[in-house]
Parts: sequence; C-alpha cells; structure tokens
Amino acid sequence: MGQINLLAVMVCAFINMALGAIWYSLLFNRDWVRLTGLTAEQMHRPENIKKTRHGYIASLICYLILACTLAILVTYVNATTLTAGMELGFICWLGFTVTTYLPNHLFSLKPLPLALINLGYPLVGMCLMGALLAVWR
Repeated sequence: MGQINLLAVMVCAFINMALGAIWYSLLFNRDWVRLTGLTAEQMHRPENIKKTRHGYIASLICYLILACTLAILVTYVNATTLTAGMELGFICWLGFTVTTYLPNHLFSLKPLPLALINLGYPLVGMCLMGALLAVWR
C-alpha cells in the first residue's frame, strides 16, 4: 500500500465540514429544523450550544478518520481519476452509511425526508473526498 497524503486527508476533512455548514445552514436549514421538530428556542439554549460545539469537534475527528479510511481504500483499489474516486466514495456511502443510518432512522419514527437530507450530505461529501483523494496523491 502506498503512502497516504496527509495534507489531502486534512483538506478533505475541512471540505466536509464546510459542506456540512452549507448543507445544513443554506440548503436545507428550514426543512431540517422543521423535520427534526426542534424550535429556535431549543437550539439557542446555552446547554445545546455547548453540545453543538462538542459536535463540531467530534465531526472534525470523525471526518479525519473517514478521509484517512477513504485514502487507504483509494490506494488499495488504485483509484487515480476523479470518476474512480467518486465511485469509491459512492460505494462506501451506499455500503456503510446508508446501511447503518437508514434502519436507525426508520426506528426513530422521524420523517423519511429527514433521512434523505441527512443521507445526502455524506453522499456528496464522500464522493467529493474520494475524487480529491484519488487525484491528489
């Protein structure tokens, strides 16, 4: 297995964080808030703001692990093009993210459109990270 580009891994993690900010604040904010059943008052409580900060830290750590894992897989399957990297990201999303998130979501009795919003974000993120990691070795 070849060397992993740690700079590419870090860039991927930060790109995924930025994508999440765009996804949940600009693209799907109103729908996500409505579908979760949260109110603006609940979201702005001091204890929830503190939890949100912890969520950002956990997200960054998780996205570093995700990007590193994708980098290993990109190297393992020798994906060297944007398309091959995106395909790998899609396969990982379908095989690991959808299969673990969707059943849990359905048992939570939340609306299906919420799952589609929450699953769309890692779909785009993993495809972007796979593409970047494939071409930036």
